[in-house]
Amino acid sequence: MIKIRVFNILSLVLLVAMVACRGAAPTAVARMDGTWISNVDGRMRILVLQERADGRLLGYIPTSPATFISGGFRADSSVNINLSGADPLHSWNATISGTLHDNSLVATYTESSETSTLTFERAPGTFSVEHWVFFANGTDDKVRAMRILAPDGTFIAGGFVGVGNCNLLTCGGDIANWTISGATHTITMVSSGTCASSSTLTGTWDSSSLFLTGSYTTRYCDGSKDGTFTGVKEGLTTIADIRGILQMQADFTDRIEHESATAADAFASSYLYNEKTKSAWESQLATLYANYNTLEARIAGVMQIITYNDAEVFPYLRSAPRMTWRFIINGEPAAGGAREAVMNIATDPLSTDPLFSEELYWLGNEGSRSVFTGNGYTQPFSITMPILPGDAAHTAYGLWPFGAHGGGHPEGHPGWDVVYKAGAKAVAAADGTVVDIKPNTYHPGEWSISVQLRPGHFTRYDDLAAVEPGITVGTHVHTGDPLGAPSEYPIGALSYFMIHFALNIHAQTVCPAGYLNAEGQTLFDDIWQTAAYGEMLTEPLPCNPTTVSFPLARTWLRSSGPLAPKIEFTRLDPSTQAYTYRLLDADGTIVETGTVSQFDPGALPYATIDLLPAGGAAMHLGVIHIVGETMRVNWNASRPVDLSGASVYTFAH
Repeated sequence: MIKIRVFNILSLVLLVAMVACRGAAPTAVARMDGTWISNVDGRMRILVLQERADGRLLGYIPTSPATFISGGFRADSSVNINLSGADPLHSWNATISGTLHDNSLVATYTESSETSTLTFERAPGTFSVEHWVFFANGTDDKVRAMRILAPDGTFIAGGFVGVGNCNLLTCGGDIANWTISGATHTITMVSSGTCASSSTLTGTWDSSSLFLTGSYTTRYCDGSKDGTFTGVKEGLTTIADIRGILQMQADFTDRIEHESATAADAFASSYLYNEKTKSAWESQLATLYANYNTLEARIAGVMQIITYNDAEVFPYLRSAPRMTWRFIINGEPAAGGAREAVMNIATDPLSTDPLFSEELYWLGNEGSRSVFTGNGYTQPFSITMPILPGDAAHTAYGLWPFGAHGGGHPEGHPGWDVVYKAGAKAVAAADGTVVDIKPNTYHPGEWSISVQLRPGHFTRYDDLAAVEPGITVGTHVHTGDPLGAPSEYPIGALSYFMIHFALNIHAQTVCPAGYLNAEGQTLFDDIWQTAAYGEMLTEPLPCNPTTVSFPLARTWLRSSGPLAPKIEFTRLDPSTQAYTYRLLDADGTIVETGTVSQFDPGALPYATIDLLPAGGAAMHLGVIHIVGETMRVNWNASRPVDLSGASVYTFAH
């Protein structure tokens, strides 16, 4: 549900001062444009609103990363604002309905069957919004937070929401207080609901690493939990920037509905997005006007606005101004037929929405106006591998994939581990600028390098034994340039050389496979053919899902050969390589169960696998080869010497 923000006595004094200084109110307020603040029982809401030409409302809620304004209208003094929101476990819709009296809105807040009364006051004061991300150390659990500051830096209000799950703190709620004393931050976060909670985070700010690190304790109605966290700042915005962007959106949508060529004024004259220019948008809009009637352009929510960076913004997250929102156009075909969707663009980079596009994501200013700028590139984003042809080694595992659970990553491996020949160098996977070089967080004596490829796109090269001479922060590197030497690790009496390679796009670590260019795909395929690692019976893909539950069961379906129609492997725990198995017939009837008594993925040219049936039957001694979704396996009472006559299986997602 929408969260009502808690704020302290000092903030209340500031609010009263802001309202008091607004000057003499006119006898009537023609529009809702501006900042509106409500305080009920010491709790605070901030809405930034903009009217369109016909009274429809769009807006932004800078105190809640979980809730957005999905629509609304003002008709004379009657006002209705629609709200929507979601956290990892819940979604909600609500309305604020009321009557406008000069610079006050007396309204009823309704969510489900619950209602409450609140009053909003127009406030001309200024404030800034900081955006933060907090991570639970050693896991993939995180929350996003918005922190509101008065012009003098005093904390006013804020809110947070879990990303993907509710494991760190809670699903979402309010920031009740955020105090800073020297390098120490003390943060109180609260959540209401059937099991109210309160979390206290105490951390130390490191101005060199730009990390806020510390510990947290969360107390629930029925218990508590604690842990350690790391926080980073991802950007800021101001009330003036928010209002300018909302004005641009209102003009853009109004002009589209009026089929005006001036709608293209929302694009910078230098707009460029993967070869698409402002002229291309002008042509697209002209075609739209010719082919559709009674167009409706709608903004279905503005979720995040970031317009600038300060010196504390984390390098991986430092990027150009941007906006997360959804934009929809529908209309009636000029040739006849039912109204249909003409355009539906989502710009939330943290979602898996197939409609995601950066076309209307990046922002800038032209003259005194906010405009869309594009990404400034002539080609879609792509990378190659961080290794040169011929430098791969097939010792150890060759390549350990994204999402695999184990090896110190119970949350799922956030990248690829790539094995190199002795003496080979890790190289840049794309053109970019080095933005960060620092000691590796987890492996003392090793180094990490981060390279920004384009706004919001970074590659990271971890576990380097040494940084290549001449590579410093600010160095521009080209694809294939050496960055450093992989670190050496023991494996029995031998050793191997490896780096961890990660791709970060818009604050989210993603699997690199979907972004490989032709050269990169060729290099990857060569390495992947002989990749061998202990998790591959249940996590055999280059990009495995990180959100899974253990025991983790995966089924393989036979496409040819004499063995069982189905094999199901179950990995019992992410900290071990213990597996059980089940053989099933074509109808899914269990034929045999047992344990995988041995699985040696590194026994090249073929891995070996031993299956011990329950009940004391003879062991199956096998050879096995897995490449992604294809498994070839052969077993007998005595181990086959090769995969001749092997059964072929396909991985069932």
